[in-house]
Amino acid sequence: MALLAFAAVSPLQAQTALTMANPEALSKSLNSKTEIERCIILATPDSLARAKDGLAQSKVISEDDRRALSEIVRGISSLLYPRGPNGAAKAAKAGGNGNDAAPRFFVDPSLTAISPAYAVCLTQLVEASQGRIFDAPKGSDDTFLTAILPALAIFTTSEKNVADAALAYAERFAKSGTYPTAIVGLVRARGAEKAGDLVKAYYDYQAVADAYPDVWIAKLRLGIVALALDMPVRALGFLEPLAEAGTSDLAVLAPYATALYRNGRLAEAEPVVMKCLAADPEAPPFLSMAAHILIDRNDFAAAQPLLETLGRKIPNDKFYLSLRALQAKGQGRADEAIKYARKALQASPDDPEAMVLLAGILFGDGAVDHAEATSLCLDAQKRFAAEKAAQKPAGAPLPSPLAKAMRDEAERQVSRYLLLDAYDRQDWFAAAKMLDAAPTAGLNKSVVATILRRSGREKEAVAFASEGYRGAPDSEDAAEAYLRSLAAASVASAGQPAVSDIGAGLLGQLNAAKAGSPSVAGQPALVGIVLQLLSGSCSDSLRSYLHYLNGTLLADDNAAIDSFRMALLERADNVEAIVALAKAYARKGDAQKALFFVRQAKAIGVADAELASELKTLELKLAQG
Repeated sequence: MALLAFAAVSPLQAQTALTMANPEALSKSLNSKTEIERCIILATPDSLARAKDGLAQSKVISEDDRRALSEIVRGISSLLYPRGPNGAAKAAKAGGNGNDAAPRFFVDPSLTAISPAYAVCLTQLVEASQGRIFDAPKGSDDTFLTAILPALAIFTTSEKNVADAALAYAERFAKSGTYPTAIVGLVRARGAEKAGDLVKAYYDYQAVADAYPDVWIAKLRLGIVALALDMPVRALGFLEPLAEAGTSDLAVLAPYATALYRNGRLAEAEPVVMKCLAADPEAPPFLSMAAHILIDRNDFAAAQPLLETLGRKIPNDKFYLSLRALQAKGQGRADEAIKYARKALQASPDDPEAMVLLAGILFGDGAVDHAEATSLCLDAQKRFAAEKAAQKPAGAPLPSPLAKAMRDEAERQVSRYLLLDAYDRQDWFAAAKMLDAAPTAGLNKSVVATILRRSGREKEAVAFASEGYRGAPDSEDAAEAYLRSLAAASVASAGQPAVSDIGAGLLGQLNAAKAGSPSVAGQPALVGIVLQLLSGSCSDSLRSYLHYLNGTLLADDNAAIDSFRMALLERADNVEAIVALAKAYARKGDAQKALFFVRQAKAIGVADAELASELKTLELKLAQG
């Protein structure tokens, strides 16, 4: 209103300037202003820039009108395309909600003479920047600008009646069919957003972006709306070009960081998330993202302050509790990890991911009884299967790449945990069945080879262990798994000699191989790997196993006993060699020595169920005389 009061004294000055101009200059002035106003009404970044350049170069527009039109360009730009540190920070704090965070517009106070029409335009812009509509007074000069500028109030208002009135202005302007403008499409899209119709908003913004490719705010809003519609892949397609243009505007970077994160591109998201977090250190979305990224790369200490802040903000949030559990687990604090994992499950009791998280921590806490963990895994497995079998509603959004990856990993973890539980219980056939149903990726190769070997699938065990050994020739675990598989296959496979036919045993064949024998009977593969191992340096544990393995392949009990004793010289707690000695002395009829080694094995403890059963049977047989 102050502008209008101010304008009351200026018409005479404006009219005097025009009256003094010659007719040719007057015609040029009107035509030039018409073209500039057309550019302003179009209201794209390019058209506003052209209007600004035209005003700077014009020789026929009066200085007062040029300055007034320049202010109108600045006002529209500030409302439609808010940029810079102030608008950006507000937009970031608003969660990337765009124009609602536009700064207020004030007219340059040095303007001393404004025509009535432009005074109305500037007043409309000032009011629109404060979420209000200013109708042109009756009897004032009507212009196309005054017919569209009140619609800009929709970008700053939080009141429905103002938004509805702004939308009505835009629709009336559109029906007039006078000048093309990006304002109408942007107002329609923003109105749909405010009404909660995100699908309509998406298509309205898309229409603006298609018609006016330089209207970057439409692409920014498309990215934000796409995120709200659970379409992070599309969102990233809109946001990435804006971010790659080198902007430091957090109104762009905030949704871009979210899109990168939800697409599972955590390494790329990290620096952008950290910038957003620096702008608002207590924003829960960015705290969660940053903590997750740090925990994902095992930087548990760096995640600690973020989690503490997040805990003050959203202490009962399932994802926060899950992150706390993962951090505690990573730092070896099992009791704390279990506590937070239980709270996460309480926050979302039907979520199979929360079940798998708790189960994994329970399996790893060293407890003997894994009944609860197994029960959780079985429940989660059923829920995953039910999810896959359920018919998806038409138009239901797909999970984000990150959410899908986390869900898929949780499902794989269920299979691994159940398989490893069967392995720990030495239920080899159950473990082999689960192995067939689940991928082996992520499983210890020695575990897989053991399951295959102990379930009677020796040839598969050899093939798998051989591949593992070739891939890691310096790994003693891989070497031992391969040796055990070869030994089992050597005895069990058809066409291979039985133990009693091997005669000199493994080390005897090794000596023959060293002597250059053209044909080494029995176990060429075993001899080859042993030669390879002994040519380098291997641990006492592996040397002990090699002596034990040699003893199992010897037909002569006395020679076998010597080899088993050599195994114990390398590693005194080699329980396989101790049990083998007990059995060898029992076969020789020396019950006293056999019982001695039985007791020694029991004192150390026999973890292998099959070996423990053999030992128990042998002890009973010896006790009976």
